[in-house]
Amino acid sequence: MIAGIVFASCRLIGHIYVHNKYSVEIESYWDLADKASTIEQKSEYIEKYYNSLIKSNLYGVNSAIIFDTPNEDFTENLKALNSLRVRLQEIKHMDPNTFEYQTALQQITEQEQGQANHMIDVFRRCWEKEHYYTFFNLIIIILFGTIQIIMVSIGWFICGENNKIKI
Repeated sequence: MIAGIVFASCRLIGHIYVHNKYSVEIESYWDLADKASTIEQKSEYIEKYYNSLIKSNLYGVNSAIIFDTPNEDFTENLKALNSLRVRLQEIKHMDPNTFEYQTALQQITEQEQGQANHMIDVFRRCWEKEHYYTFFNLIIIILFGTIQIIMVSIGWFICGENNKIKI
């Protein structure tokens, strides 16, 4: 029984580690871009976010569990992020006092405040799908789940048969 609990705890610790790694290496740049008040800062953080996603090498990963769609595809969403990145580069060279600049800034703000949420979720789910091996891989889920059930059952049986062990 204790072995089953230790096994489950190790899986949980692995999931926490992977989630924290994504937050530190990738997602924090998006959060900083969202907080940035100037186009230059925003552009810099979006660039870092984009580059860290490229380094993650998740091309071809689809965040959907059952029905893959282009809207859930890492590569397609990376293209959308790239268009935001390019647009920010264009805005940096505009005169802040023009109507064109204000309109472009409004478009960027709207995209960040809701339209980009799904894109960000797709990146996160793709990362999780590739790195949470014991959570998304059906064969591993069945294997680890069976091992845990056997370990807990054996422990439970031993505790019931031999009252010397108390948990």
